[in-house]
Amino acid sequence: MGKYQEISRKAADSFNKHDLDALAKLYAEDAVAYDPMYPEPLRGRAAIRKDAATFFRGFPDIHYEVITTLEKDDRNGADEIQMTGTHTGPLETPTGQDLPPTNRRVQLKGGAFTRLNERGEIASRPFAGRHGVHSVFGGAQGSRITPDRNHHHDSRGAVSWGGALADGVSS
Repeated sequence: MGKYQEISRKAADSFNKHDLDALAKLYAEDAVAYDPMYPEPLRGRAAIRKDAATFFRGFPDIHYEVITTLEKDDRNGADEIQMTGTHTGPLETPTGQDLPPTNRRVQLKGGAFTRLNERGEIASRPFAGRHGVHSVFGGAQGSRITPDRNHHHDSRGAVSWGGALADGVSS
């Protein structure tokens, strides 16, 4: 297992334990995370930590699974991921409003393309596919979240964003 895969697994383990401190320590102080849920990239360890805390609050049972890892070298790689959870807590939207719980179960598929710095910290993490979480709630009462021009539904109701697929599954 290379350095990239090791960090990828540590990130998934920290996320699944909801260990914000351990997760944040994997990122460089000046890390940049590109998340299609936000209009601008998340900049810095504190912003990335806050983003994870927001998800843990909205989805207390959230689980992050790395399905496949492709390592280019010790500092660059990609993960095919799946996140599952139930929206039982308030979820802060990119506009700062809280979306009330819908009690819907979601399954989100996407990819994380990561670059590590020379110290082995996550320096850049473009992420594709998580935007689908908002499509699941687009019809929820009180929701002001609407698809943008890069967001499309297929015939199953799955959401694609920038070429990645995120399935919203309600139960």
